[in-house]
Amino acid sequence: LQGVAQGRAVVSVAGAVDVLDDLAELRRPPEQAELIAVEPAAEQAEWNDDLRSRTTEAPESSPAACILDTGDYQGHPLLAPSLAPTDCHTCDPNWMSQDHDGHGTEMAGLALYGDVGKAVASRGEIRLRHRLESVKLLPPAGSNPRELWGAITATGTSLVEIQQPTRRRVFSMAITAQDGDPPDNAHPSETVGQPSSWSAAVDALAAGLAIDVTDDGMVFL
Repeated sequence: LQGVAQGRAVVSVAGAVDVLDDLAELRRPPEQAELIAVEPAAEQAEWNDDLRSRTTEAPESSPAACILDTGDYQGHPLLAPSLAPTDCHTCDPNWMSQDHDGHGTEMAGLALYGDVGKAVASRGEIRLRHRLESVKLLPPAGSNPRELWGAITATGTSLVEIQQPTRRRVFSMAITAQDGDPPDNAHPSETVGQPSSWSAAVDALAAGLAIDVTDDGMVFL
C-alpha cells in the first residue's frame, strides 16, 4: 500500500508540472481580514459590532502598548474602550492627535488584537490584557527635519510617561527613514545604515537613559 501511495504521488507531481506551465502565478487564498476589507461599509460595521460584543477590555491599571506613529483614530469602536482620549498625545499641538494617514490606527489594531482576521473568525470571547497609548510623531503635511528625529522621539516617549508615570508599557515605532536617506551629516553616496542621532536616541531610550533636548542638541543623562 505504501508503494502504491508513493507511486500515485509521483504521478500527481508529474502531472502538475505540465499544468503549472499554463499558470501565470500561484497565490494563497484570501485571508479573513482581506475578505472583510472588500465588503460594503454596512457589513464591515456588523463584523466590528460582533467583535466588540465579544471583547472585554483590560482595566485602567493594565500595561499599555504605546504606538509612536501618525496618531490614532480614538473613536474607532474597536479601539475606543482601550484607548482613553487622555492617552492620545502629539509632539506638536498644531498637529492634533487624530490619525491623518491611517497607519497609526492600523498599528494600534495590530497591537491590541494581533491578527484581527483571526479575532473576527474566532467567534469566541476575547479578553484583552493590555491597553493602548498613542503619540503622533509624524506631521499631517511635510516631514520633520532630520536633525530633530531623535529629539521628537524622546519627546514622544516623555509625554506618556508624564501622563502615566507608574504604568508599565512597551513602545511600538513602526516607522523608518526612507530608502536612500543618508546618515546625519553624510553625503548621499555614503553607506546607509551608519549610526545617526535618531538611532542614538532610540538606543538611549531603550537603555533607560534620560534625554535632555537643548538648543545645542541632545544630552544623554
